[in-house]
Amino acid sequence: MREKDFREKFDGLTERQQQTLCLFCQGKKYEEIASRTDTKVGTVRSNMSKIYKSFKRPGDHYTFRQDDMREFCRFMPEDLKELANRFFPNKALRTYRFDLFPALEEDIPEIHRLCEEYFGDDLLPAELRRDWLKRDRNSFRVMKNLNGRIVSFFTVLFVKDYYFSQFIRGNLIERDLLDHSIISQTTAQGPGEDSIYISVVVGKENSKLGLCTLLYLVKYIDLLRRFRRIDKIYALAATDAGRRNIELLNFELYSSASKRKDKEDLYIFDCEKISNLYQHLEDVYPLFKEGLHNIELKSEDRWKPVW
Repeated sequence: MREKDFREKFDGLTERQQQTLCLFCQGKKYEEIASRTDTKVGTVRSNMSKIYKSFKRPGDHYTFRQDDMREFCRFMPEDLKELANRFFPNKALRTYRFDLFPALEEDIPEIHRLCEEYFGDDLLPAELRRDWLKRDRNSFRVMKNLNGRIVSFFTVLFVKDYYFSQFIRGNLIERDLLDHSIISQTTAQGPGEDSIYISVVVGKENSKLGLCTLLYLVKYIDLLRRFRRIDKIYALAATDAGRRNIELLNFELYSSASKRKDKEDLYIFDCEKISNLYQHLEDVYPLFKEGLHNIELKSEDRWKPVW
């Protein structure tokens, strides 16, 4: 569908149907739409049926709502703020929508392409990331937009003690962490602390996107801590955006780039005495909650770690 055709069809809807479509494109369920528009669920279904018919082209069949959402949202985002002010002046609608998913092997090429713009010659081999994923299915989580495109991801690796000690000293770099140095998903937890290394890549310089990724990551770490003992978190700052987030979250410099083989600063965060990392960051980082209306943390059953 061309943007011109979309706008013509959209302008042909009633105001209530436009409200309904606007909320639908933000991932709202019919019950939520009914609550926001002060109507019944049956009315929402009726409006959606009329919207489908309005946008339906000859030969088209009704599709699953996620496909519908992707089609509608191809043209909606730039109009959402205007619609929000028009329909719901006291409640801002979401202008972004991101969902978290476990990474699959078929996601590796897209993850690889996402990294290319940042790392150039330092780009990790796609095969290494594939090996990590095979070793531990909990190691990758990808964040997708409404169109189903991966816009960021994070890597969480549980590294065997010997290799981790060499890594934090700067004697090994990220690409040296081969699959045999990673603790398998099926390996039982040892009596001591687990060594965890985190890497985050955001697809473009976008503070909202980075913040939403961070929200998911912190919640994910809290879930991991139900199964593993994680007292310290180590992270490299490979980009300016990553460095800003690390500093805002009160990470401390552990080893400087000049002393490391990878020429990157390594930071540490001691969370041994913090029972709920998410709550802690909410308290010390005022901007932390600003991205909450763009994500759905209650969907954790889909992306939580599995042991």
